[in-house]
Amino acid sequence: MDERGVVEKKIVALQKIVPGGERLPVEELFEETAEYILTLESRVKALKFLVAFVQSSENMKNKMFSG
Repeated sequence: MDERGVVEKKIVALQKIVPGGERLPVEELFEETAEYILTLESRVKALKFLVAFVQSSENMKNKMFSG
C-alpha cells in the first residue's frame, strides 16, 4: 500500500472513532478529533478523582469500623 493509501486508511479509522466523524470533511475531522481528545482527557481526570474519592471514603469507613 502506498503512502496515500495508508493515510486514507487512517482517516477512515479516525472517522469511525470520533463521534459524527463519518460525516465530516477531513479538515473538520482533525479539529473534532482534537476536541474529542480533550474531552476524553477531562473525563479520565474526573474518573480518577472519583476513584480516589471512593477509595479514601472506603479507607476511612474501614478505619472507623475496624477498631
